[in-house]
Amino acid sequence: DTLFPDAPSGPVPSPTQTKLEIDFLNSSNVLLNSTSVDLPKHRTDTTPATWVTTSVSALAPAQTFNIRVTMSATKMLASCTSACPGGQDVYFDNFKLRSSTASATELLSNANIDTVGAPADWTLTTVGNDAVQFSSADFAVHSGNVGMWLRAFQGQNTNNPPDNPGPIDAVISQVVPASAGASYTFSA
Repeated sequence: DTLFPDAPSGPVPSPTQTKLEIDFLNSSNVLLNSTSVDLPKHRTDTTPATWVTTSVSALAPAQTFNIRVTMSATKMLASCTSACPGGQDVYFDNFKLRSSTASATELLSNANIDTVGAPADWTLTTVGNDAVQFSSADFAVHSGNVGMWLRAFQGQNTNNPPDNPGPIDAVISQVVPASAGASYTFSA
């Protein structure tokens, strides 16, 4: 929750905001309703790495035509510069979107982000940095071939000077058809 004393920004409260979000859209892709869940800023069970599934669920309102699911990590800062005990990076894999009307059917395309050219079928947005990698390294993959690795310790917002790199942002999202009245669950 507070960055370490040797963090580039000093021991300030962590500004990081990481969340999973479901947006219900009408036929013009105008937002009707949104539901999200925040992920913790610091996990104490990181050695060895422990994968935790996080989910968010919501009921599609009237006039729903599409659903947009989003995983975002914004305002990420390097938490330390040396002898760092953790909290500098995060991994995401195995995205799932299911509806109450067909709970066994995966609604996302390339849900496991394993398709060559990852993030194929997803929209990835970053702000002034190159701190996102779709990695095949064992530590970044929960299952399959590719995992999403966000690296605050290597990120640099190019709008800031090198000695004060500033926060990094990464948002990955996908829009798929949806039906009003169905309940949806997005997880990663």
